[in-house]
Amino acid sequence: MTEDTLADSSTTARALIAAQVCPPWWVPSQPLFGRCLPFFYQDTDGNNMTADSVVVEDDETPTGESVTGGMLKAAVKKVFILSINAIIIFFFLVCIKSNIIPLSSF
Repeated sequence: MTEDTLADSSTTARALIAAQVCPPWWVPSQPLFGRCLPFFYQDTDGNNMTADSVVVEDDETPTGESVTGGMLKAAVKKVFILSINAIIIFFFLVCIKSNIIPLSSF
């Protein structure tokens, strides 16, 4: 899909989803460390979220598999850990560049 096609307001949501430009489903999110993390308390039936709660129905996903609260929790945990690791590495590199931690100490 070209930039012109993306900029064209007549491009349908279905075409953007088929081109994998837009996701086929979404959940409310909040930014954390530059990443959007799902922010939810209730499942599709309005009940409090559990690991088995269905967040996205199987007919709304490209794989035909329901998305559960447990799946989202696991994904958020991975993103959070990766974000924390990136911050630690960034801090470490800044310390080396600023000679707070001399490179010769390794």
